[in-house]
Amino acid sequence: MLNQVPTKEELENEKSKKQARRLAYKQYPKNKLLRCDICGKKTKDIQRHHEDYNSDICILVCRKCHGFIKRYNTLKRMLYTDERRLNKKWM
Repeated sequence: MLNQVPTKEELENEKSKKQARRLAYKQYPKNKLLRCDICGKKTKDIQRHHEDYNSDICILVCRKCHGFIKRYNTLKRMLYTDERRLNKKWM
């Protein structure tokens, strides 16, 4: 699978990801004291989480909460798809 040419859809997805990230960083700049939308902790190390890169919505979360979100999404995806059967080491 090395040197595989990306499809047009994959290129468009990457473009929308970059555009959404750029917009989020303009809206919420780095090194500014911001509050986590989940736990309410104020920190400069805030991360921007996008559920869907095609929408302009992102939530501001601290590093700990972002890890919880990532693990939850991974678990949900593996429980409700065939990925669990294909990959035995899934956690």
